[in-house]
Amino acid sequence: MPSHQEIDQRSLALHRLIAEKIRQDPSLFEKPRETLGRWRKTVCTNSQPYLEEWQRLVDMGIEECLTVATEDSERANAMRQASPFCRILTNEERWEFLLEWDKSHGASDQEIKERRQKMIEDQDLLEKNNYFVK
Repeated sequence: MPSHQEIDQRSLALHRLIAEKIRQDPSLFEKPRETLGRWRKTVCTNSQPYLEEWQRLVDMGIEECLTVATEDSERANAMRQASPFCRILTNEERWEFLLEWDKSHGASDQEIKERRQKMIEDQDLLEKNNYFVK
């Protein structure tokens, strides 16, 4: 099981990939705004301060927001735990990132095989429920 530090580093790398995609297509920056609008109505009160801070950053603009999203700091690690950037990458892009991360961080062949199987099961579940993150 990965340590908190490893999880934080993976999240940072994932957010750097997300930031790159947004910079290539700035129209994607609307997705975090939409996500925040939904979450602020339904998320537990413990997460509200993070959502309010993300909203403030989104309102400041792409670069200000992406600077925090890709910052290597305790504050940014905490913020990424309630990140509104979940809909930027497709499932396939996210899964490719996770497999590459596992490979480059010493996962065994068996662990990678298990990750792939879990991804197939997740995809089947998404298709069965007609739910796709776009």
